[in-house]
Amino acid sequence: MAAGVGAEVRHRRRGENAALDQPYANQPGYQGELQWEPAELADAAGQAVRHGWKVGVHAWGDRAVRAALDAFEAILADQPGTPPGTLVLEHAGLARPDQRARAVRLGIPVTIQYPLLSGLSPALVEYWGQERTADIFPLREWLDEGRCCPPDRTTPNQENTTPCSRSGG
Repeated sequence: MAAGVGAEVRHRRRGENAALDQPYANQPGYQGELQWEPAELADAAGQAVRHGWKVGVHAWGDRAVRAALDAFEAILADQPGTPPGTLVLEHAGLARPDQRARAVRLGIPVTIQYPLLSGLSPALVEYWGQERTADIFPLREWLDEGRCCPPDRTTPNQENTTPCSRSGG
């Protein structure tokens, strides 16, 4: 059994739960808040990795995804040889193409949880707008880019940390 730890870089406030680069549709000027700055997350998660733990970071919003990837990149630079699947990006909601490419380059598996949309869609449309909500989980792109874990994996404690790939790996 693998030990693991989870963290979030998003912040919940009055139902908004993403850190975005652009303001919320229903709150001009508000872009959400990060729970962890990248350096703080890298320090905390890096300690867990040093002790052999797996780390899954929940990231909703393009700014949260960037913060998580910044932290992961710092950990990987500080701890070369970190085993694949040790660092996992959970959800990666609204990840932009450059962020997806960065996750692939870093070898970071990503989980997608489409079932979340069934209950959250009305609120997301209100908070983020129709266009951003439609772009929340670009599953086809993640699969084509070879960085998507099975959609039911929600914690780093589970054994399946092998990302999907074009070759079926």
